[in-house]
Amino acid sequence: MTGIQTLHSHTTASDGQMTHLEVLDCAKEFGVSAVTFTDHDMLPSPETIQILRSYTGEVKWISGIEISSGLPKELGGGAYPGLHITGLFVDPTNAKLLNHCRLAKEARLKRMQKIFSNLQGLGFKITEEDCIAAS
Repeated sequence: MTGIQTLHSHTTASDGQMTHLEVLDCAKEFGVSAVTFTDHDMLPSPETIQILRSYTGEVKWISGIEISSGLPKELGGGAYPGLHITGLFVDPTNAKLLNHCRLAKEARLKRMQKIFSNLQGLGFKITEEDCIAAS
């Protein structure tokens, strides 16, 4: 393996296209020696951590997070709600981080509901379930 590392990757836990193990397999295929999982406002679940701890492949993994620094403007956020902070070597059982993740998920759902309501107001035939399925 080479010394190539990626310190910012997303999985299907947020907006990525691959599971944690698929990311590790892809990393190995392309000669990446270490991967940090930094999903949006999402820590690996206890089940995922157990799966990762049992992983015996060559690629090293690091638990991380990409934290949204504020609410979207539509929900009362400030001028820079899109600013993200990346944390590396985070504790996936940290109560404060888990609470932040819960609040961020709730804010995203409220924002999605507002968007879908606005689309319905414009005459689009769309349901909340359509939005969740598409996301």
